[in-house]
Amino acid sequence: MSAQNFQCAGCGNCCRITGYVRLRGGEAERIAEFLGEDAGRFIQERTRLTRDRQHLSLLEKPGGECVYLTHENRCLIHPVKPAQCRGYPQQWRSEVMDPLCEGLTRTH
Repeated sequence: MSAQNFQCAGCGNCCRITGYVRLRGGEAERIAEFLGEDAGRFIQERTRLTRDRQHLSLLEKPGGECVYLTHENRCLIHPVKPAQCRGYPQQWRSEVMDPLCEGLTRTH
């Protein structure tokens, strides 16, 4: 299935892959505001620097999944989720995530 015809199946698998969810300028502040938190505290307690020390990334749960993924496979910050999350798979693809994405792998 092409990304143009993609329909999210709500499996949450894309949110369970260990790795960075890089935040662009202003995204940490928008998420903090959405959660009713102080931006500085949010950045200090809920993000980490990427290895190249160029970006902030959301923290993960011990198993690698996003801290904002619920048990029902819902994103707690969906209205303000980072551009990286919004862009998959229409704007970027992943050799690791694509085979796990039920929206990409299901057949009609």
